[in-house]
Amino acid sequence: MDVAETLWQEFANETEEHIELLEPLLAGAGSGLSSEDIAQLFRSFHSVKGVARAMDVGGMEQISHGAENILGLVREGHAQLEEAVVDILLQAVDALKRLRADVVVSRQNVEAPAEIVAMLDRVYGLLKSAVPEASSGGGGGGSELAPSVASTGISASELHEDVELLSVFADVMGQRLPDVALAVSPQVDEPAVREQILDAVQSLAHGADVMEFEALAETFKGIETLLPADRSVTDEVRRELLPLLGQLRTQAELLGEAVGADVGVAAFASALTVALGPSVATLIQDLSNAVSHVELTLIEEGGIPSEADAAEIVSLSKIAGIALGCLGHQLAADLLALVEDLFARAAQGAVTPTTETLAATRAILEAVDPRLPFQPGLYRDSDISESESEELAATFRGALAAGAARGPAEGRLVGSAYIRGQLFEALTGDQVPQVEEMLEAGFTAYTMLLHLEADTDIAGTIVGWLTGEAKAITNRTVLRGHESWFEFLVLSFHAPEQVTEMLAQIDPRQRCLRLLRQLTEEPAGIVLLGTEEEDEEIVTAAAPVVEEQAVERAGPAQQRGQGGMVLRVRSDSIDRFMVQIGELRVIATGLTLLADDGEVASAITRIRQTLGELPAHVASELSTALATIDSHQRKVRDLDQRLDGALVQLHSVALDLRVVPLDTVFNRFPRVVRDLAQSQDKDVALNLEGREVRIDKSMVDLLIDPLMHMVRNAIDHGIETPADRKRAGKPPRASLTLRAVQRSSEAVIEIIDDGRGIDIEVVRQKAVSRGLISEAESRRLTEEEIIRYIFRAGFSTAEVVTDLSGRGVGMDVVLTSVTRMGGSIDVRSTLGKGTTFILQLPLTASLQNTLLVEAAGQTLGIPERNVSAVEDVTSDMIQLVGGQRAILHRGIFLPVYQLGSLLGLESDPTPRARFPLAVVSSGHTAIGIEVDRLLRRQEVFLKDLHPEIAKFPAIGGASILGDGRVVLILDADGLIQTAKRSGRPASALAIVGEEETV
Repeated sequence: MDVAETLWQEFANETEEHIELLEPLLAGAGSGLSSEDIAQLFRSFHSVKGVARAMDVGGMEQISHGAENILGLVREGHAQLEEAVVDILLQAVDALKRLRADVVVSRQNVEAPAEIVAMLDRVYGLLKSAVPEASSGGGGGGSELAPSVASTGISASELHEDVELLSVFADVMGQRLPDVALAVSPQVDEPAVREQILDAVQSLAHGADVMEFEALAETFKGIETLLPADRSVTDEVRRELLPLLGQLRTQAELLGEAVGADVGVAAFASALTVALGPSVATLIQDLSNAVSHVELTLIEEGGIPSEADAAEIVSLSKIAGIALGCLGHQLAADLLALVEDLFARAAQGAVTPTTETLAATRAILEAVDPRLPFQPGLYRDSDISESESEELAATFRGALAAGAARGPAEGRLVGSAYIRGQLFEALTGDQVPQVEEMLEAGFTAYTMLLHLEADTDIAGTIVGWLTGEAKAITNRTVLRGHESWFEFLVLSFHAPEQVTEMLAQIDPRQRCLRLLRQLTEEPAGIVLLGTEEEDEEIVTAAAPVVEEQAVERAGPAQQRGQGGMVLRVRSDSIDRFMVQIGELRVIATGLTLLADDGEVASAITRIRQTLGELPAHVASELSTALATIDSHQRKVRDLDQRLDGALVQLHSVALDLRVVPLDTVFNRFPRVVRDLAQSQDKDVALNLEGREVRIDKSMVDLLIDPLMHMVRNAIDHGIETPADRKRAGKPPRASLTLRAVQRSSEAVIEIIDDGRGIDIEVVRQKAVSRGLISEAESRRLTEEEIIRYIFRAGFSTAEVVTDLSGRGVGMDVVLTSVTRMGGSIDVRSTLGKGTTFILQLPLTASLQNTLLVEAAGQTLGIPERNVSAVEDVTSDMIQLVGGQRAILHRGIFLPVYQLGSLLGLESDPTPRARFPLAVVSSGHTAIGIEVDRLLRRQEVFLKDLHPEIAKFPAIGGASILGDGRVVLILDADGLIQTAKRSGRPASALAIVGEEETV
């Protein structure tokens, strides 16, 4: 594969990962997003933009950039992620999906839809216009799009139809707003002050409700929630209050602009300055101390700041920035955002602070400190000047650029070896002490720059040398022109001279080995093979690739070494690997059959019995030979057991490669639920639990449709409208939960809604009216048995057919899909309270424990999970019940069917005096299956069914036995339905010849 194709595959993988993150986060925005979620959205759009730009895909870059701009305002607290904005961002995600699909196929840019780009620009312009200028400050924006229009000249009459009432509300705001600022004052815990604050907040919240200013009312209620009358206000609570107060200030300013009057903003700002001044000064001082600690680490220890140190600076910068925004010092807050961004990237390992960036940071902290120079205890009430802000920002960015130009971190001394920056970043937390220990034990550290594609034979020999004569600790990819090279960190017990000689013999012309360097305490080390020019290229050419791309997609834990290297492997390669393991299991099963061959044991027994009839010398020799055979048989059985254990472990390890978290399925539903709920004017909160549960990836596609249908049914049939829910005494917002848990070797998925539930009586009457059961029989059924009728084909209780449901098509398909995966489905419902569907699925559909039986000369498999009992039945136990053969089993009559007849095979119809019976059950239904012989229980590896065989409902899969014979695995549910129809279908087994591959 050439480099260009590799880059396009990376583009496809990178963009897919980020786009898959975007949709579920945006779809769940209605339930509120944390600051981390907002940051993740911003980073994902930013990453898509960066990858698109690198591949010259301008269309995707345009859309990502527009979305990133909007989220930048949200992240900085200048706007909120309103419903209207979320809708637009989701449209942007849809556009990115379409563009990505076209780009991946065409390998070239596809133009972005002009209307999407224009819409993103228009929304950004509206939100940007609501961001207060330096004179007005404010750290937060309104919580809806409407207030953002106020700053563009909306009149009071447009803001509210009752201008007089609006004027009254503005007066009340002017009087009570300053009291709210006391929420962050040192006096807040005094009972009288607390009562004054709460009274102001409650009065203003009520007024905002009356005026239908929902965003403003929400802000007041948020402040009230954080100020309970019976609990003191901690520093943590004060920090949670800051964003709300900043938001309140912005909303009040916008209201004042529309009304054309002071609504208390000036007094509110003044009160905030008095209340917050000391707190902000303390935050700036704490921030300065944290920066000093990092400076000492950098200067005295020559190291880089730890993730904890960087995270502390990020947290302090964020809080101090919000507090400055509350004071109206927006330019100062913007400067702290630069500091926050630098150390956020430092915490991820993406950049390393330098002495220049730290000096620029200290200059910013001195400038934004609210304390007046030489006047302790006094705090200024104005922002820094615009010119000073621009100068500080320019200095900071210049220092950052200078640091970036020098490349990545210089590296670190590990034991007696100096490991340079990017290679050191590739080390995991466990590998650093490992290197130190090996160096102390006498090993020598080397780096090797390899171009493995230059000569595959030499490359193979070098890899063999790395395995036998050295230990490869880690490596990184180096892009050199249009080629991919690798830099390895290796440790060897051989001396440098020996290593040089060995590698020079392996690759005398240095076709693959471009550079060999011994690591010493000096950063430069000693170049043993290759040239300094090659060494220099590693730093200058490779750094941007690793720093900008690899760090972007790896979390801090991955970058800092919380685990080993991650390799991206094509899924079809894993599939082929699993198939080969399946073939190996077939061969191993053949060995087991040979090891346990009863005929061999019988033959040995017969020979022993004849020993007494033979001459003594012959008997002695034969006895010795038999002992040898016995010993051989024991060794074969022992080897078979060990091989079986190794195969179990191998399959378990291989399955780890194949299983994927259910998150890949669950991530599809936030958008679906949001869109369906909106289309039906319903309010639904989706809860996703157990996203980390892992299942075989082959089951993912099979699982999506059943889950999708049940979710659609829940919203369409089960969940009521907000008005109906209120009348039923329920909260207007419904709850829909997808929950997954892992129990032993199966995954249990529940779909739970708190809607109207299933009316059992309606289901019963519908089943009777459709002739599925008689009235008398229906009265004898339990609720669990009645509710199973919803899985009948064509069955529906919906009174109205909609685009989503009501046609009676779907739940039967759901049941079929689940049983095809080797699972089962159960339903629990309470009328008026809700419904729960419970899916029980194996973690992998590729392996099944089966009971092998013989019927009409054919070997067949019945999934063991569907075999509830095995009995030896005699003819006197058989009774005729309504003309059907049956036995009394556990107190109930169980219908008995001949397996060969059910499958349309030619079998002997003559009743037998005694025969084995397997009790096969599915859900709440069971039948007895008469077979010719019970063979054994065996784990089989399922293979894809021939399309012609898959048509038969009683056939669920196929496998190959150790002797090469094809065995069909029966589907219990299909077998039971075939029995109930009492039909004689054409033989499915006739299609499968003994030599045919399934």
